[in-house]
Amino acid sequence: IILNTFAKEIENEAKDKVVKRAFIQVLKENNLNPITYAEIENIQASKDTGNISFRARFQVIPPFELKLKGIRTTYKTKKISGTDVKLVLSDLLKKSSTLKPASRPSKTGDFIEFDYTAFNKQGNEIDAVQGMTVELEKKKKGSLHSLLDGVNGGQNIKGEIGYPQKFPVDELHGQSIVIEISVREVKERTTPKLDDGFAKTVGFSSLMELKESIEQQLSKEENDKVRDLAKQKLLDTLIKENDFEVPDALVEFYFRQQQEITGNAEGIDREVLRKLAERRARINILLDRIAEKEIIEVSGKEINDFIEKEAYRQGVEKQKLRVYLEQSGGIDEIITMLRREKAFDFILIRYLTKG
Repeated sequence: IILNTFAKEIENEAKDKVVKRAFIQVLKENNLNPITYAEIENIQASKDTGNISFRARFQVIPPFELKLKGIRTTYKTKKISGTDVKLVLSDLLKKSSTLKPASRPSKTGDFIEFDYTAFNKQGNEIDAVQGMTVELEKKKKGSLHSLLDGVNGGQNIKGEIGYPQKFPVDELHGQSIVIEISVREVKERTTPKLDDGFAKTVGFSSLMELKESIEQQLSKEENDKVRDLAKQKLLDTLIKENDFEVPDALVEFYFRQQQEITGNAEGIDREVLRKLAERRARINILLDRIAEKEIIEVSGKEINDFIEKEAYRQGVEKQKLRVYLEQSGGIDEIITMLRREKAFDFILIRYLTKG
């Protein structure tokens, strides 16, 4: 009765177990690591021999010989000059400057506070603002700045100018207008003297110490910038030296991730996203192969440290986060990520040099 009722289900379950067991065995024997779920098809069972045959389709990382010898990259940083330091000091002085009323006509560098009313050529009012402030610049005749040059507080002036880009009505930008201006106040910039006293106001004991700190910071920024460019060049060379076909499934996986990050932002080129996805997939394959070749492992302490930092960042209990990661398979993802980071550090130490 059982066989008559459940014969088909029993046969299918038996086939399923046999196929899964055989599939896992074949993967191990051939050292294959699928990156997609296998599509099992053409399952055939011989009633005479009891043998079962089937076809499994899946994607794997293609075999290739890892080449690292030709990827060495050298970078150089420029020496920070006295001019570079002076530019930073000048910016600091400018930010520390104050404005005070000027008892003289306005000149370049002053700040003019004014009200204005703008008219078209037919005499119709098209714009009006109270309390506009601009820094006076040297401009050609017919500009707002040429009109404001040499004015005093309380003065009223009128002229024809091109509607400035800094004014609020976008559709009027560049158009010829008649403007009536009521100058409220002319202010001049007062810049502190560059000496030990100024250095103390920004947290240093002397001007010399301030200059040394600026030079060190500029040197660090320059080194970081050039080194980051060199890292990208190193990765470019690594990719060039190791040409292989990236599985479509992996590219599609990273492509979907890129789409989730960018959302539906306008101007995002899908082809650019796909190229970025392919590059990321290629780099990760190479880093995995480097980690395998150099026997790079991730310790339990490294995993614990990562979980602790992540728990702090998310504001959750460390143990609760660990349990969640263990149940969701997130621990394996952490191990993969950390191995790739260590593999990248490995090639940086060995193949990136400062000239």
